[in-house]
Amino acid sequence: MKPAVKSSLIIALTLLIGVVIGFEISEISVKRYMDVMRRPRQPERFLEMFEKVIKPDEKQKPVVDSILMRYHTKLDVLAQANMTQVRGVIDSMQAELKTKLNSEQVKRLDEEMLRMRRNGPQFRGRKDFPPPPPGGGPGPFGGRPEGPEPGFDPGR
Repeated sequence: MKPAVKSSLIIALTLLIGVVIGFEISEISVKRYMDVMRRPRQPERFLEMFEKVIKPDEKQKPVVDSILMRYHTKLDVLAQANMTQVRGVIDSMQAELKTKLNSEQVKRLDEEMLRMRRNGPQFRGRKDFPPPPPGGGPGPFGGRPEGPEPGFDPGR
């Protein structure tokens, strides 16, 4: 093999390996970021996060925990209400789009919307949540039941 061809192959292979490694590092970083963003939704993680910052003494801890739990509940209700509004907007968009699309496009849109319901942003890649019930249901994007499945490990 000619030296020029050999050098070109080595450079191309090195570039390809770099792209693959970069992609994998990016995936890991995004997954960790999403895990961190999900943590406050769990009451014990919410408490833990603020207790690390506040560092209450033993006398303050029950009072601080009570306040934090009260606000965690309010924040969780607010997040669920917003998800309901988001779902309504997405449904309206889908209905309006369907009036302008052919049958093949409608089919692809329906499949993508179903995929999004099954793999909503906060659950993408998670195998411990069941698929949505037929016709949607409660939960993010209408596709997930409330709460984790039995045996769910929040430490993952």
